[in-house]
Amino acid sequence: MYPYILEINNFRIESYSLFLGLAIGAFFLHFKENKFLKLNLLGLLFVFIGAKILFLITSKQESSFHFWTSLGGQVFFGGLIAALIYLLLMWKIKKINEDYFNQFVPGMIAAHAIGRIGCFLTACCYGKIFFEFLPIQIVESFFLLIIYFFVKSFKGLQKLKIYLLSYAIIRFVLEFFREDQIRGLYKIAGITISASQIISIIILLITLFWPVKSSREHKEEI
Repeated sequence: MYPYILEINNFRIESYSLFLGLAIGAFFLHFKENKFLKLNLLGLLFVFIGAKILFLITSKQESSFHFWTSLGGQVFFGGLIAALIYLLLMWKIKKINEDYFNQFVPGMIAAHAIGRIGCFLTACCYGKIFFEFLPIQIVESFFLLIIYFFVKSFKGLQKLKIYLLSYAIIRFVLEFFREDQIRGLYKIAGITISASQIISIIILLITLFWPVKSSREHKEEI
């Protein structure tokens, strides 16, 4: 596809790196105040490590210094799971309240959608051959855009629940159109499903039975 968005002699700008930067920028732009800056920066580190770890687990690739210092070799669900664990920890120690999620969830969805465009340009996470080419990453970005506007009518933790429910269903369906063999395919009850579909089912079930409580006051700031 287009691994470089700009290439002049030896000067190159990688498409994936550019859109990853735009995704992170979009995430931070959704926060109106700087009081969550340190918390979000630490959260990004959690996401990066989680995405890397799940890639190692599912691809069975060996760890190396180059692997941990490169932007490639990440699995979205690993980052998402790490983000949820981090948010749970911050929620328990009362560093965040429901108002935080009013900014976090739209920012995360925007970053997710933009990041998938980078995947499309780099030709990773591609779809199975359908006619000439099925841009599954663009399809996913389109559905994420719908989710982005849909969650606007919800508040706090409700936004997060709607995002997780919607994305789990969408990702499960889209996986049938992806070549995701690198992350493993498994036969369950005669049906071949991917590792991402198994994770989607787990997220869906947990989120369905997750009682969203009413908002509370923010008691402590970073």
